[in-house]
Amino acid sequence: MPGKPNVVFVLGGPGAGKGTECGKLVEEFGFVHLSAGDLLREERKNGGQQGELINDYIKEGKIIPVAITIGLIKTAMEKAGTEGKDKFLIDGFPRNADNLSGWNEIMDEVCEVHFCLYMECTEEIMQQRILGRNEGRADDNAEAIKKRFKTYVESTMPIIKIFEQRGLLRTVDSTGTPEEVHAVCQQLFAQFQPLELTYFDGPGRGELARLALSAGNVEYKDNRVAFAEWPAIKSNPESVVNKCFGQMPVVSHGCVAIGQSLAVASYCADFGLHKGRYLSPIQRAQITMFLGAHADIQASLYKCHFGSSESKAEGLKNLPTALAPVLAGLEKNVPDTGFLCGGNVPSLADLAVFDNYTSPFPGLNAEGTKVDLAPYPKLAKLVERVGEFPSIKAYVAKRGF
Repeated sequence: MPGKPNVVFVLGGPGAGKGTECGKLVEEFGFVHLSAGDLLREERKNGGQQGELINDYIKEGKIIPVAITIGLIKTAMEKAGTEGKDKFLIDGFPRNADNLSGWNEIMDEVCEVHFCLYMECTEEIMQQRILGRNEGRADDNAEAIKKRFKTYVESTMPIIKIFEQRGLLRTVDSTGTPEEVHAVCQQLFAQFQPLELTYFDGPGRGELARLALSAGNVEYKDNRVAFAEWPAIKSNPESVVNKCFGQMPVVSHGCVAIGQSLAVASYCADFGLHKGRYLSPIQRAQITMFLGAHADIQASLYKCHFGSSESKAEGLKNLPTALAPVLAGLEKNVPDTGFLCGGNVPSLADLAVFDNYTSPFPGLNAEGTKVDLAPYPKLAKLVERVGEFPSIKAYVAKRGF
């Protein structure tokens, strides 16, 4: 199997629309759809002792023993893996605590589970869908449906809660039309499409995003745009920049595009640098605070570079006064040792300080706007620490401007 398989569990009551949505995700995002129920029903048709056992469980509306279900899923994944496929939607599993513990024991080290997609739907709508779909299933009748609903509520909902507690639950209201449901799911699955960062070729507002991606070792398409290309891009209503605010930088994942430089940087950090790392509400607020300071510093620096000769001269004249309270505020909030959020890995806040000082343009250490950090020893030390972080050091050495 090529690499470590990527798995998304898909859960929801019978008739919640799991199969319909999985079909759309397969078509758009290249997943392999493995329905636990379909695999079991196929095995039942094959006959034999295992097929008869599965048939008895399904008739009673009970959950199949975990060893059987996981064995069928694992075999199907291995078969798809021989064809170079490594993204799987596992539909209708895990449905109870036994399923989940069995998966953790057998498959946890084999696959990477990204999240659990929970298709939330009312019982009334689910029953209407089941009775109206006429698939010829033996358990698509009123009596069997009641048993399946009861099993779902008693056994599967606790699993939903477990994924929620682990931060791995993505809930989608599936009472709407298939198109409405898919529009929401597209946002959740955009991460499985190639990431592209579009920005003007050179340092500037896209640099913090590039630092975040590099620090998190994220592969992405580095789409540098020359200034001469801008009029054509700006006039094209289908261009990626016009999906947002008509500005750059823009980070995009297939159908999803994010604009505004600090939002772009935050997205890039969460996708790589912060991924799998718990940040408390206070730490999140501190990062936002540092990003606000980053924006204030850049605004002051840009005044020194753009506009009339008089306005640029005024910007340079006022620069020390404009920067003093911002730099003093950062100095008060930088830890004496380590990075802002602790540990040996910088956060986006630390990268923002580094970017403010080291970016060739606009930077506190750039030509024409050099600012002495001697009065701010903690800031100076933080810039040094970030610069020595291996992936940042490697990126700066080859960034090309």
